[in-house]
Amino acid sequence: MEIKNILTGYNWFEIDGVTARGYCFTERDELLKDKALAMHFATVTDEKTLAQRLTSQRGGLFAIIINKPNFKAVAVDNARIYPLFYNSKGVIADSAYSLLNAKSTIDNNALEMYHVAGMTPENKTLICDIHQVAPSSYVIFENDNIICKKYYNYLIEKGKCKKKDLKELNIAVEKAFEQAISSVEGRQIVVPLSGGYDSRLVICMLHKLKYKNVLCYTVGNNDSYEVKIARKVCQVLGYKHIIVDNTAIIGSGLDIESEVFKAYSRHLGNLICFTYVFEFVALRHLKNLNVISDDAVFMPGHSGDFYGGAYVRKSHVTSSDSPQTIANKIIFDILEFGYSHRVKRLIANNISSKYEPHSVVQDYVLNNTLALNINNSARIYEHFHHEVRMPFWCKYLLDYFKDICPEQLTIDRLYYTYVHDIYKHLEIDFRQPEYSLKDIQRQWYKNRIRKLLPKRIASLFTKHNNITDELTLCQPMIKQIKGKPLYSVNDLMREWYLAKVKELLQ
Repeated sequence: MEIKNILTGYNWFEIDGVTARGYCFTERDELLKDKALAMHFATVTDEKTLAQRLTSQRGGLFAIIINKPNFKAVAVDNARIYPLFYNSKGVIADSAYSLLNAKSTIDNNALEMYHVAGMTPENKTLICDIHQVAPSSYVIFENDNIICKKYYNYLIEKGKCKKKDLKELNIAVEKAFEQAISSVEGRQIVVPLSGGYDSRLVICMLHKLKYKNVLCYTVGNNDSYEVKIARKVCQVLGYKHIIVDNTAIIGSGLDIESEVFKAYSRHLGNLICFTYVFEFVALRHLKNLNVISDDAVFMPGHSGDFYGGAYVRKSHVTSSDSPQTIANKIIFDILEFGYSHRVKRLIANNISSKYEPHSVVQDYVLNNTLALNINNSARIYEHFHHEVRMPFWCKYLLDYFKDICPEQLTIDRLYYTYVHDIYKHLEIDFRQPEYSLKDIQRQWYKNRIRKLLPKRIASLFTKHNNITDELTLCQPMIKQIKGKPLYSVNDLMREWYLAKVKELLQ
């Protein structure tokens, strides 16, 4: 099978039949970026060598296209920041929209998952015969066959978990941030700083490793919890901090019919998911302040809560859970929107009882909720022509938590113990408000009941979490999907984006 590239993004480098973008670290912690990254894969001529190169890398954000006479393949990293798409004819693209044609139709299986999760699963898009390269995967084009394989997963066989300590964790965290800092090469690092734990850990590590060229910003009003905590942290650590007042953002408006916004929605949506509007307006406002260097690199805190065991606790998964029970808990407790027996079966069919149930949940979250949804918010920086670094996705950290005992995630909360130790040392241990056990239980029951009710009824009892007043900003979207019942702002953006995709096919 011959393959052809349609690449519209910037910073692609080609050498000896290999096209690549991004960077990675070798098993010897050697940084390879741009042309050096392409050269690293230029000697790959078979699947075995490709798999070895991918599994041995120690962290990075990259996309690889190999188009040699006797070997044709594509691959992406664990975080899938640089997505790749393909069709049955062997056309490769970095935008799913490039593969649309007059015969394109909605993939109903993917659509059902989209209604439940707000995104399409692993290698699916909303369109038949447009596929994405799943996170931590490679795809081989061989004769008339297309072969998809994982080179990394988060599954642990039963009885193989290990007890870990804080000393090992400290080494993994320092390695992750040393990598990220060395790859930035002295440029300005911009940190979206909230009142949460993960973005705070980012600037703590930048401070600990003596990186000075840092700008932090927080979106919200002066009286909000997020702003107050972020301001205190920056004062203590000595970093410049900009508060982007959300009222100013809302006042700037959202023109969803502008070519600028249409381009943005295509860039982030990519026929997979779309839930990030506030970030677009906030960054546009920040860029207008002229405080961000042209070559600045953004470093968000995605996704430290994964290591904190948030998703394992949410799902209430136990060691005795069957594949069907695990699938049910994923839908009820992890996925954001409705319920589907069909989706439950699809998830359950991919679960093996030989793996630890908590690792099944972690693997699903890593490859779907985080890589395909949360990480899309990090793609906003590329849209504004900035690189991104995501130290929490370094292989040192992924591997450390992969086979950790589940009790250390949910009961001991090893990650948060480590985080608070650092905060105390730097005198920034400002605690987030804690929810009571009763509040957590009440929310658990509400989520389950809501998903079993018809959406029109459930939406009547749903309180919109609208801290940033995003609902006001999104009024133009509400007008376009008038009459549709909504669970949340995310649900609104999901419905609006789906309507736009369907319009393209008419």
